[in-house]
Amino acid sequence: MRIGLSVATLVLLIFGDGARLPFDLRIVLGLVAVLSLLTTPSWRRLSSRQNAMIRIAFDTILALTIVFAFTGPASPLAWIALLVPVIEAATISTAFAVATWFGVSFLYTSLRIGLPGSDDVSFVVGLQQLLSVGIVGVPLAHWSHRTSSSLRAAAREKRLAGRHAYSLRRVGEFVSGLTRARTADDVDTIALDARVALGAQRAELLEKDVDGRWRLISAAGTSLKRHAEVLLDGATDGSGPVLPTGPSDANQIQLAGYRLAVAVSLGDKRDAVWRLWFEERTLDSHDHETLDLLSSAIRQAYQSVAEFDRLRSWSKELERRANVDALTGVLNRRGLQLALEHESWPLLAALYLDLNNFKPINDEHGHGVGDYVLQIVVRRFESCLPPEALLARVGGDEFAIVVGFEQSQEDIDVYLDDLRRELEHSLADPVAHKQRKLTVSVSVGISRGEAEAELDELLRQADIEMYQRKRTLTAQESVPPADQDV
Repeated sequence: MRIGLSVATLVLLIFGDGARLPFDLRIVLGLVAVLSLLTTPSWRRLSSRQNAMIRIAFDTILALTIVFAFTGPASPLAWIALLVPVIEAATISTAFAVATWFGVSFLYTSLRIGLPGSDDVSFVVGLQQLLSVGIVGVPLAHWSHRTSSSLRAAAREKRLAGRHAYSLRRVGEFVSGLTRARTADDVDTIALDARVALGAQRAELLEKDVDGRWRLISAAGTSLKRHAEVLLDGATDGSGPVLPTGPSDANQIQLAGYRLAVAVSLGDKRDAVWRLWFEERTLDSHDHETLDLLSSAIRQAYQSVAEFDRLRSWSKELERRANVDALTGVLNRRGLQLALEHESWPLLAALYLDLNNFKPINDEHGHGVGDYVLQIVVRRFESCLPPEALLARVGGDEFAIVVGFEQSQEDIDVYLDDLRRELEHSLADPVAHKQRKLTVSVSVGISRGEAEAELDELLRQADIEMYQRKRTLTAQESVPPADQDV
């Protein structure tokens, strides 16, 4: 409507009867019309009242220009032009529309009297025209005001609904991500990113150190102009959102460069506070619901992560117990098999070890002393082995060692013979236990094979060789020495 008035004014001033107006006045009125056309888009950035006041001023000037650019004051276009500022004023209120009508009437009357060439007939026609405008324009302005108010309210509700729909969609994405989080760091990252669902410009995670001072764990978004510990202590007292409560809080928030801040405790499983900063907006009831939903989901995610960590630790402990000998701390047969599956040695050697004279120690001194001897024996065996060797207890007093190689077969044989002697020599010294010296020895059998060889088969072959060596040594010890000539 305003653009139409501006264009009509320019056309009338250039080509219409408005050409009879003084040149200077036409220049001024033309500039007003052009300025109205050029500045109309920028008025949207002003507040609604400022925008309306500027519109009414321009419309009044343009309407009066159209009226006085015509020779006949009763022209329908002039009558419509006088309605425009009255209807525009209705965007503020009906009373303001009435006041605008009186103002337009006063200006019209003053100009009609003051302009040269005016007569009584045109003056009376103008008054009739103004009266018609008032009779039609004021009720129309009232209806326009109500309609524009309803439209503005509907537009505002639409914007809020759109923002809330976007917020809920993002909340759903973050909640879905929280359900998949497996570590506290994952939840921290999602909590910081979740600020976008509420339109916050900055998000922080803070916790108290041992000295009672707040420490920033992580943050995302714009920075603070000035550090502020506002709302943090209040957040630790409960689980609900904490908002500014007084001038002191508001002052600290403004000094930090923001308009609003809110803090939420993250619960027992994450002893920290989630704080959000807003630059331009406040929180409505929907935002509070969204904040409650997000904070509850984040607290639940931390609880789930803590429970997941507990179950994971428990699972690892169960797996360790299933694969490790409880007495000596080395692998058991199952653990040895699993450990070997993770190795990629092309050549393998298995050593089967059986303790000698261990059963009499158990029978004479009890199982407690026997267990102690086994623990000492294992430590001595470990001191003989390279770091990559696998040691396992496969029976009561029987052990297995698996070593991987990449050298030639000759090098392996030399190394294994040396290793066998080291293992046998490691038990040369007795085991001391409460004034006792307990003597045990070990028999070692060795087998070799490719990486694809079955562990049970390698141990079986090593076990056979071990018993053959044991029988040979026993037979040699049982043969009496030959008689010597005197």
